Amino acid sequence: MVSIILNKQKLLKEIGIEQESDDLIHQIAMMGVEVDEVTDDALTVDITPDRPDLLSQPGFTRALSSFLDVKTGLRNYTVTKSKLKVRVDSSAKDIRPYTACAVVKNLKLNDELLREIIDLQEKLHITFCRNRKKAAIGVYPMEAIKGNITFKALPPNKIKFRPLESTKQMTAKEILEKHPKGKEFAYLLEGLPMYPLFVDGKNNVLSMPPVINSHSTGKVTEKTKQVFIEASGHDFKTCHDIIRIICAALADMGATIQTVDVIYSGKPVVTPDMSPTKQEFYRYYVNRRLGTELKKEDLSPLLAKMGLGFQDGRIRETHYALIPPYRVDFLHQIDVVEDLAIALGYDNIKPVLPDVNTVASESHTTLFADKIRSILAGQLMLEAKNYHLMNSSFQKSIKEEDVVTLKSSVSEEHDSLRKTILPGLLQTLTRNKIHEYPQMLFELGRVFAPAKNAVNESEGLGIVLAGETDYTKIRQSVDALLLSLGLKGEYVPADDGRFLAGRCAHLLIKGEEVGVIGEVNPRVLELSELVVPVAAAELNLDLLQDTPLE
Repeated sequence: MVSIILNKQKLLKEIGIEQESDDLIHQIAMMGVEVDEVTDDALTVDITPDRPDLLSQPGFTRALSSFLDVKTGLRNYTVTKSKLKVRVDSSAKDIRPYTACAVVKNLKLNDELLREIIDLQEKLHITFCRNRKKAAIGVYPMEAIKGNITFKALPPNKIKFRPLESTKQMTAKEILEKHPKGKEFAYLLEGLPMYPLFVDGKNNVLSMPPVINSHSTGKVTEKTKQVFIEASGHDFKTCHDIIRIICAALADMGATIQTVDVIYSGKPVVTPDMSPTKQEFYRYYVNRRLGTELKKEDLSPLLAKMGLGFQDGRIRETHYALIPPYRVDFLHQIDVVEDLAIALGYDNIKPVLPDVNTVASESHTTLFADKIRSILAGQLMLEAKNYHLMNSSFQKSIKEEDVVTLKSSVSEEHDSLRKTILPGLLQTLTRNKIHEYPQMLFELGRVFAPAKNAVNESEGLGIVLAGETDYTKIRQSVDALLLSLGLKGEYVPADDGRFLAGRCAHLLIKGEEVGVIGEVNPRVLELSELVVPVAAAELNLDLLQDTPLE
């Protein structure tokens, strides 16, 4: 969560309430927002990561006025076309390949509104942009920009400009070493052969994302009437979502939005698209999830209360929620269900006791997994927990072929299901290179293998030992685990591309292969950006489920 401080009197005035009350605070909580502090002038609230549209005063006011039935329904945003073009040069392809842009006119800025824009930019940087790692935002006064804009990359020794709030020009190296923002975000450009830049038609630098704007072309003041906004990063959807959130907030302040032609390899992409999108959902699914008996005529006013539109589908009980451009948290119909539940009011959903009597107990699988956790913790290992989704290219690069890929993934980072536990543990080691060695980790979880017209799921166990380690140490760990489980293993030399030849073996129990152990291949370590030896084991726990528990 992230906290934002709202101008309380301005909020109350815009939603038509003279004074806050306990009921208003309760309604804000029912909207899914926790109120931290209330003073005469300010309201401090906590915003969850799934609602970046609430990170500004206009965004929060918009949502609350809709929830309180002051101004309900889908907001429509009018956009016109600007003359500005942004060309994405091929030099940025492997550095920071994507950007989405907009022009915003008729701004009426004062000190408070300017602070709101800066605060929204920084809050989005911290949350949605993962502290600028996933994307970065730039806002520039249009009067300082000459001609069209180019997004490109240059070697650091060819970059020199006056960074924001600096008194002199600095080279890229000096910015990263001496400027406060440069020192804070230098790690994001570390190791890159070239740095990304936005430049105008006169080759004046606008910014060096994700670090700093230029002082001459990137300083917005209260006198600024129109701005150019860009978001650059490694995923176009993320960049476009950011621009739409900011544009909606500025439009709610009274500004007008204009599109920009962003040109990739000669092909223009028009941003921002402020039209609503559709999320299909089924009424029977809603009622089953919520335990309600909502009729079709109930859906439209409930969705309108959440700022959404409604459209009937052609098939019975099939409907569409119309999603405004600033709501970027819809991925599945369950998100529609959540909004309907909030609009209906959780305190209005009656709890119902199940009509089946059951006695709860831990399953054999849970008890077995807990025993393994206890044994490995006794070996001074730490348990890791990674996502089931991960990058398919990484899995395939370490010789894990035939992975289950998603038909429509949100990002390349999570476009496939993991086939084994090992890739996730290697990435965990990569993220923890700054910590001392040895590092000894294990993880239990589901793994997924493709089958004919299906996906086979099983429970897996992965172990990694990083630092001063070898085949002997990983075998000792596995032997100790098997001994504690009352099992005896047999090791047969194996050929597995993930491990060093001659230092890899399949583990057999009662003649059945249940896993593999070995020293991780240096090629795999290099792909994982690891510089220490790693020994690993991968076991199929489903094949060990019949082990009697003491």
